[in-house]
Order: sequence, then C-alpha cells, then structure tokens
Amino acid sequence: MAAAICEPDCGRFDELNPSYAGHPDKHQRLARDARALALRARLDLGRGQLTAERPDFGAAAASWRRALVHSRELERYRETQAAVVDLALGAARAAHRAGDPTRAVATLDAVHAITGANERGRLEGQLARLLADRGISAVNRDGTSLDAPAEDLRRSVAFNPHLLRAQVSLGVVLRGLAARRWRSGSVSGARATLREALDQLAAALVHFPDDPELTEQRDAAVADLDHVSAEQQEQESGR
Repeated sequence: MAAAICEPDCGRFDELNPSYAGHPDKHQRLARDARALALRARLDLGRGQLTAERPDFGAAAASWRRALVHSRELERYRETQAAVVDLALGAARAAHRAGDPTRAVATLDAVHAITGANERGRLEGQLARLLADRGISAVNRDGTSLDAPAEDLRRSVAFNPHLLRAQVSLGVVLRGLAARRWRSGSVSGARATLREALDQLAAALVHFPDDPELTEQRDAAVADLDHVSAEQQEQESGR
C-alpha cells in the first residue's frame, strides 16, 4: 500500500508527515494508520451502498470485501466481520419491517458471499426465516406461481432444517407443483417432484419425529405418487 503523502525513503518524510517524525517506526505507523482509514472508509461506503434508496448489493459486498482485506492486515478481521454482519442484519430487519422481503433477502445474500464460517451462522439463521416468510407470503398472496416460493423454501430448510414451518410449507408447495405438472401432462415431472417431496419430508421427520403436520404431508405425498404412477401405467398399457 502506498504512503499517503511521501514514500518511506523520501528525504522529506519528516517534513511532510510531522505527526510521525521522531518515531522509530514512523513509516510503519503511517502505513498502519492509512490502512485503518481505508478500512473505515470501506465500511462506510458499503453501508451507504446498501442503504441507498436504490441499493447496489454487489458494490456493497465489494466494498466490504476490501474492508475485510484491510482488517486482516490490521489483525482486526473478526471484529470487522462482526461489524459487517451487524450492519447487514440491521438493514435486512429494516427492509423486512418496511414490507420489502426481497430487499431483505438480497441484503443478506450479498454479505453471505463474503462472510467466514464464524459469522455465517447468524446470517443463515436470519436468511432461513426471511426466505420462509417470503415463500409462504407469495403462496398465500398469489398461488398461481409456485416455482419461486418452492426455491425460497428449499433454501430456507437448507440453511435451517429445524425451521418447522418452512419444512411443512415446502412439502405443501412441492405437492402443489407436482399436481400442476400432472394436470399439464407432465407425468414424469409430477413423479420427480413428488419424490423430491418425499425425500424432503423424510429428512424433516428426522428433525421432528412423528410431527403430525409433516406426517400428514408425507402420507399425502405417498398417496399422490401412487395415483400418478398408476395413471402412468394405465397410459403405457393403453398404447
């Protein structure tokens, strides 16, 4: 990193940097302080990019990635990473309260990509809740399109398999997707989706043994798959 005013070996270093003159490690001090200033600037820049009326999530992530690079050199990585996650969680909560779940999810997605394992759990727990909220709300608001809600719920249970409402809702949505594919004539698509539902519900029941809602969804998915398979056999035998 270049010095702010004068290269370390230039003859006018003390004159141009009087605050550092007389210190045996004056060049290192200047470089460290310059990096600390860059760290603060990158954190503030990322915050501004994230909380703008039209947020630039990619730019915010890039700014914070540079902040994390500076923090490593300053041996402040853990505290800087925690600060970035705190900023993102706060912005996501504000967006969610304002009724903008897509902005809330995008906020945490941007930071998740640059976050290390020690802070990722906090992000993923909140992401799981936000994705479940968005997916369930979309189905309740407009049940005509189930693909996007299904993807939100898949991601939610992947982040947090202990979120029961996401697990139950995913089973319901997958069964709904299968029914639509069957009605549209895609028997193979319906069967594949029902098998996914059965796998998901079986995995969910490991975390919630004998849960009545999950058990009901699993039994219904088994019945759906039996019906679709029988229909396919009838079609094949009639050819």
